[in-house]
Amino acid sequence: MSERVAYQFESLADDLPRPPLAALRALLQAGLLISPKGWEAIPVEARYQLARAGLQGVVDTNVVRSLAERVPPRFIKLVPRVSDPDPDHVPEKVARALGSSRPLSDTDWRTMRAVDRAVLASLAPNARLIALAYEEIAVSLGKPQQGSADHWFGFVARCEITLSSAAIDELTSPRFLEGRALLLARVAGIRAARRVTELLDLHADASTGHVELDWTVSPRRDGILWQAHVSSWEGAFFPAASLLAATTAASAVLDMIRKTDPAASIKASLREEDWLVGSASSRLEEATTVYTTAALLGEDPSPDALAAKATVRMDPADLPRPPIEDLIASSLTASTSKVSAPVASVVTPAPAEPFADSPQRSSQPSSAGSAKLSSPSPSSSRLVAQPGPGAPVNALQPSSQTGAPMPRTVLAIFIGAAVVFLLSVAILAYVFLRR
Repeated sequence: MSERVAYQFESLADDLPRPPLAALRALLQAGLLISPKGWEAIPVEARYQLARAGLQGVVDTNVVRSLAERVPPRFIKLVPRVSDPDPDHVPEKVARALGSSRPLSDTDWRTMRAVDRAVLASLAPNARLIALAYEEIAVSLGKPQQGSADHWFGFVARCEITLSSAAIDELTSPRFLEGRALLLARVAGIRAARRVTELLDLHADASTGHVELDWTVSPRRDGILWQAHVSSWEGAFFPAASLLAATTAASAVLDMIRKTDPAASIKASLREEDWLVGSASSRLEEATTVYTTAALLGEDPSPDALAAKATVRMDPADLPRPPIEDLIASSLTASTSKVSAPVASVVTPAPAEPFADSPQRSSQPSSAGSAKLSSPSPSSSRLVAQPGPGAPVNALQPSSQTGAPMPRTVLAIFIGAAVVFLLSVAILAYVFLRR
């Protein structure tokens, strides 16, 4: 980040899409909470100002309230004010949450910044986040990194996939999706956790904070275990988002190997257990490649170089269309032009840009799916026809040797007019004969 206002484990982008823990400290001391929509309404600079206020030794609540005035009142919630913990002694709840593997003395507690003490106290109910925060704060105090945050015990969502060894060999093969199959599934799970508020109405007012999701292959190579731990903005464990992340990642895996192992199954639950999955490399790498259907299903690539470029980003709105001038001209001359049978050629749109994990992907397809182009038949195709030599260019050429048939609407109007005319003649003749 251009300015350090958040902890590294918060994984926040430069525009601060959610409040850093420092900003939450400032808001809570002022007795305020801002909803996700309210935070989006704040300019980025104001977000930084709130975070800077929370980094101070003593929070200026008047500054915080003035910054909160930029938020529409309907997005602000009044809450009891939260004071900083005792600066001289480690709170009992913090010591209990850290456990014997992460000892914290009163001396070290006093040397911490006020924001560090407040963050550890606020994260005490969340075993995972307090472990990450403790590790980072200890390093900032000059202590050696112990890696204690890699091993912890707490509430997680787990999803076990039972599948064949052949399917596991395919998923872990460097030839299948360039060896990134499980990484693609992980990105899908993280994306689902970020959008839980859009998917589950009961959590429409909730907010997703830190997301952790990873996998491990069973020693017997007969299954894959996914574990997820998702937190809310306030640092509490988010069960619904955690379960959604784990099951989405598992579903993406099943979608990838459905032909290799159609009998594969998943079993999901929420429980308190050890963190058993992941590695440093799998957490740092992100999947950004867009894959074709043939690559996902392990099929032979299409011999057509253009058709091989179809990707999951293909949109019907991106299909090429003739210029409007050509459409008007061709519609006026379609009834008189006679052309040879066209030879239709398939036009495939260019591949879209690789996707990235951002907050606006709620309408994008999953990382395990892709789209396929179907070639239209020569008799029904009207796009990019190839006429014979010397024939005039016509973007909407008819598919038969004769002129275009009369439209049904025109024919109906003509018949109706003829019937009215005949009735009028009959009535006039009857009147004259009566005279």
